[in-house]
Amino acid sequence: MKKKKRKDKLRYKNKIRKKQLAQAFYEKLLTEEAGISEETAKRLQEKVNEMTGVERDMVRDSTLEKMSDIILDYAAPILDVIDTEAMEEYEKAIGLAITFWNCSLMEEKPGGHEEVQRLLKPLMMNSGGKDFVNHMLERKRYMYPDSKRVIMDFELSKTIGGFHLAVASTVDDEYQAKHQPL
Repeated sequence: MKKKKRKDKLRYKNKIRKKQLAQAFYEKLLTEEAGISEETAKRLQEKVNEMTGVERDMVRDSTLEKMSDIILDYAAPILDVIDTEAMEEYEKAIGLAITFWNCSLMEEKPGGHEEVQRLLKPLMMNSGGKDFVNHMLERKRYMYPDSKRVIMDFELSKTIGGFHLAVASTVDDEYQAKHQPL
């Protein structure tokens, strides 16, 4: 058996070192740009897995739009009328916005309109409530017509500057098609 030459060993070590550095850089980039810590991502993944009963991989891709930013923008009409200093109120407002978001997606499916009306009936007791529900459903379709990502769960945490929202959502079909393993 032929011994490896010193140059070959160095090339191999350098190649491995470059791969490790690239992987470390990529992981750091994803963590920083995804905006959530490893702990938060792990907690959200566990909650989603428990909720669905299916082991799912968490995708933390900085090229995807941050659903937390989208939801905060979408929830503006609700956030404008609450005390945004109270974490409990803020969390309820985000939960309500996410409910409207997911219901808007449900409406697009056959028979979904009736299901959404049934789910949101308690909020539509009077004309004001009905108008607000319809406004929020239409707001999603108008502001984010191409976003078909279902919100699976969220986590709100208190920070020095206010609150930080972390969102676990599905990815759209286009993303999945591009990133299917070969």
